[in-house]
Amino acid sequence: MTTGSIALPCAIRCAAGNDTSLSQPATVGIISNRAKNNISWTQRMTGNDAMFCRPATSGAVPRRAASQRSPGDRRLVQWLAVAAMLAAVSTEAFAADAAKAEKPDASKAAKADPAPPKKASPENVEKANPAGSERPSPPAVEKKEPKKTDDKKAGALPPVQEIELLTGDGLRLTLSYYPGTQGKESVPVVLLHMWKQSRADYKDLALYLQSQGHAVAAPDLRGHGQSVRFKGARKDEDLKAATMPIAQFTKMVTEDMKAVKDFLWERNNAGELNLDKLCVVGAEMGASVAMDFAVYDALGYDNQKASYGPLKLGGFVRALVLLSPEWSFKNLSLRQAVATPRVQSGIAILILVGNGKADRKAFSEAKRVHGMFERHHPEPKGDDKIDRTTLFFIPLDTKLQGTKLLDPNIHAPEYIADFIDRRLLKSEESQEWVWKERKRPHE
Repeated sequence: MTTGSIALPCAIRCAAGNDTSLSQPATVGIISNRAKNNISWTQRMTGNDAMFCRPATSGAVPRRAASQRSPGDRRLVQWLAVAAMLAAVSTEAFAADAAKAEKPDASKAAKADPAPPKKASPENVEKANPAGSERPSPPAVEKKEPKKTDDKKAGALPPVQEIELLTGDGLRLTLSYYPGTQGKESVPVVLLHMWKQSRADYKDLALYLQSQGHAVAAPDLRGHGQSVRFKGARKDEDLKAATMPIAQFTKMVTEDMKAVKDFLWERNNAGELNLDKLCVVGAEMGASVAMDFAVYDALGYDNQKASYGPLKLGGFVRALVLLSPEWSFKNLSLRQAVATPRVQSGIAILILVGNGKADRKAFSEAKRVHGMFERHHPEPKGDDKIDRTTLFFIPLDTKLQGTKLLDPNIHAPEYIADFIDRRLLKSEESQEWVWKERKRPHE
């Protein structure tokens, strides 16, 4: 039906008669028929009279004065006048609806095609807050550009080194080492992967952190990647992540990470990094290993004390980055970490996790870990409180978890780099963590 043409309601057709000419709409007014005298007509009321025009038949249309009309005629005319008024209102409404349909709704169009979201930045950091308190103001974060190096070729980074270490129990541990570019000021960062994954998951992050000047070590933990065989063992004796004994997960801490620490100790004494600013990054299982290693380090490893006279034997871990941390994994639990004073309050912690829309369990686990440390990291006061904050919890707007959070579009690497910069390079405490040559007892 086009705008302005209205079909005759069936009630009018019944009242008018059975003239088949009513099936052809006229171009003016409301179509009706008067069966009496076999006249087809269309009427538009004007005062007390009616004008008639022929819609479908030929010949003159008679016109009668109002006085000659019968009571039935007058009622019909009045009835048709009301119908004409209703039709006019319907016509206007129909035309308005049609115009609205042709013109798209700006608000709906905006919803259908939203403006692209603003690029995420480390300014969205959420500090661990006491219950009921507001989030602190976000920090102003400088864009991270690669730091200048002493390499003769501007912008070139030292090549990655593939290294095999031998653990205390004889496992051949493979590690990728990305040398720092700041010499004794290079911050050592260890990257620990998820269960059934490998160090390859961290390749992009390792290169990014290296471009910031840091010295990065990414090992394959036992049973994963290339760290599956003991010295002198056969291939059929290889460790497999899915089937290896649960005790092997504890040895990721006491054997694998100890070997990595000893490797970094040597690099420290070679002037390539500062071991006293050690940062450990772990994802899911790797986060559990990182937390337990922080405890092992705080206790001085096998020495059971962090210092021996003037010699420092442990307490090197200064910061932890936990990606989708779990309260427990296999026989790795955070209970000892939250019960160890140096770990619960003496180490800066950054927790990154997907916001939980698709994985409520992962988000709840990370929130639980955060809650266990929250009371040991009171919120500092003052305008520079963000620079003195030591516990951060950042839910990222994604359904991804673990090392998948390192997707460049999520900007987790920027959060990590900014956290390291604030806590290990610019904080007041970091000024006391100066490089020293490290010696073991009786050397």
